[in-house]
Amino acid sequence: MEHEYSEKAQQKQKKRQLQSNNATHHDSNPLELELEKNSNSVTPADHHKKWFTYEGDKEVELTTERMKEIFSNKQPKIIIAGDGHNKPPFQYAKNIPDVNSSFDAGTLQLYIEATDEQINKNRSEYTPKEFMAKPSWFMNKNRRAGIVGWEDSELSNAMKEMFELSAKSISEPEKLTEKDISSFYELHTTAIQHFLPNFKQLSNEFLEIMAKAGSNKELDKIALEMMRFTSGRWRDEYVNPTLAEKIAKHAAENENHTFVVSIGDAHLSINPMQEHLNKMRKKFNFKHQIIFTRDKAPTLPII
Repeated sequence: MEHEYSEKAQQKQKKRQLQSNNATHHDSNPLELELEKNSNSVTPADHHKKWFTYEGDKEVELTTERMKEIFSNKQPKIIIAGDGHNKPPFQYAKNIPDVNSSFDAGTLQLYIEATDEQINKNRSEYTPKEFMAKPSWFMNKNRRAGIVGWEDSELSNAMKEMFELSAKSISEPEKLTEKDISSFYELHTTAIQHFLPNFKQLSNEFLEIMAKAGSNKELDKIALEMMRFTSGRWRDEYVNPTLAEKIAKHAAENENHTFVVSIGDAHLSINPMQEHLNKMRKKFNFKHQIIFTRDKAPTLPII
């Protein structure tokens, strides 16, 4: 995932570099340069504002008129936007007729970039109040949305902690304890267990990175590679196809439901999640039309 902890670590490291007494005008932060060099932002900027669908395997841009028709045609659909880090996401969805009618009918499914535990702690941070209405004696008793926290709690936490410990091994090596190192190896084992048996290549790559730390467990030697892996690589190669399969299965079991998915925009640009989802159409036999935008703050024409 395009984790916020990645951004915070870069900011912290940049601040340290600027404060360094030995820094010169041409000095560069190696961590910052490495992460910049491996940036996942590969989609042209203008594409982020546009909406698309699929015609067969082809990504097709939607016109305003076609968007108006699709969003009010009462047909099953999966709507995906790059607003996964907004608090709350789904702000644009309140203006889509088919989303509102699906909510009224109790057939709306909201997929949120968070764990179930995070959502349960603070529902308002992840769900607009318009989709939190509870039935009462004078209201439509069907009116509700299914809430799915699509992040795996154990694996997401493992990746986050490994990223932070890797950053610590560079920025504050003197504070890295034996307990930290032991925890790092335990988290690595947890991640490998999630990757196997379906993601053997990714698992092997992760093992190869760890092996470079050597018998002395020198985490600073693998820190940059590990940070790239835990902030981006696993997202692209594991999360995207795994999430696509989760949605595909759910859609196949609920032919008349509308799905609205919030996700970080990077998931829609590198080894795109929506592309995996579209390719799974025949395997799982779901009929929903896929509509998506990479925009972090999606807007809609007046519908």
